[in-house]
Amino acid sequence: MGIGWELLSTDAEMLMSGMPEAVRSVIQAAPFLGVELAQVCGQVKAAQELASSSPLMLILLVERGVHESWSREAFVRLLAKRQAIQCSAIGLPESKACAKLLRRCALWPMSRRDIPALIRTLQHKEDTALLRHHPSLNLAHLVFLTRYEGPRWSGLLVLIDDCLVARPTPAGTSAWLQRMLTDTSRMLPTSSLALDRVRSATDLQRLHDRLVQRFNAGLKNDNHHALELQRRHGDYPTPPLQGTENITPITSWQGLLGEGQRMMHCVGSYGHAIALGHLAIYHLHHPQK
Repeated sequence: MGIGWELLSTDAEMLMSGMPEAVRSVIQAAPFLGVELAQVCGQVKAAQELASSSPLMLILLVERGVHESWSREAFVRLLAKRQAIQCSAIGLPESKACAKLLRRCALWPMSRRDIPALIRTLQHKEDTALLRHHPSLNLAHLVFLTRYEGPRWSGLLVLIDDCLVARPTPAGTSAWLQRMLTDTSRMLPTSSLALDRVRSATDLQRLHDRLVQRFNAGLKNDNHHALELQRRHGDYPTPPLQGTENITPITSWQGLLGEGQRMMHCVGSYGHAIALGHLAIYHLHHPQK
C-alpha cells in the first residue's frame, strides 16, 4: 500500500487528521487513492498546494506515481516543474492549454477505471475543444465523455449539466443519458442538425419521442423493411434464452419491427446491434414492479 515511500500510517482517517479541506476533497473524489494521496500531501507541501490549485492534476500524478513506483525525490522534482511538464508526465500534451483545462475542472466522484479513459478523453482534440469553451467545467463532463462514443456538438456539455450536475440525480441517470443519446443518434439522418438544439433532458426526450413516432410510422410495410434487414444482416440471431411465461423472445426481423410498433418504442432500430450479438430482444408480458 502507498506509493513505495516510508509509510506514515496505513489508516486513512489518521492520515487525513489535520489535513486541509482541499486535500480531504481530493481524497473524497478519488477514494481508491485515499492512502496514497494522504501520504503524498502529508509529506510534500507542494502536493498540498496542488490539491488547491489543480486537484485533478494531483490525482492523475499520484495515480501515475503509484503505477510507475516513483520515488519521493522524483515526485518532489516533478512538482517543482511547470504544470505543462506535469501534464506530459501523465501522458497528456505538454501544453499550457492542457494544464489550464485540468485546473478548471471541478472534482466529481470517480473510480480507478475512469483514469485511463480520462486520459484518452484529454488526448482527444474534439473533446478538449468542447471542454475548453465550457464555462463551468466539471469532472462529470470528462467522465461522461469517456463512456459515450456518440456525436459531439456544442450543447452536449450543457445537456450533461442539466442531467448530471445541476441537481442531485438518481443512480442510473448517466446510463439513461448515454442510452437516450445513442438511440436518438441512431434514428437521426446522417446530416441532421437536430441535436444542435438539444440543451436539456426535456429537449432530448422530446426529440427521441418524435423520432420513435416517425420511425414506427414509416414501417407501413413491415415485410419490406424486414426483408431489408434480412438482406443487410442475414438471418435473425437465435435468442440466447428461451421464453418463459413472463417473456417471449423476438425471433425474426419482422417480429422485431412489430414489437417496436406495438410498444411504441425504438427497438425496431436496433438491427445492427442485434445482428452483432450485442443485444437480444424479448417481449415482457408481466412487468415486475
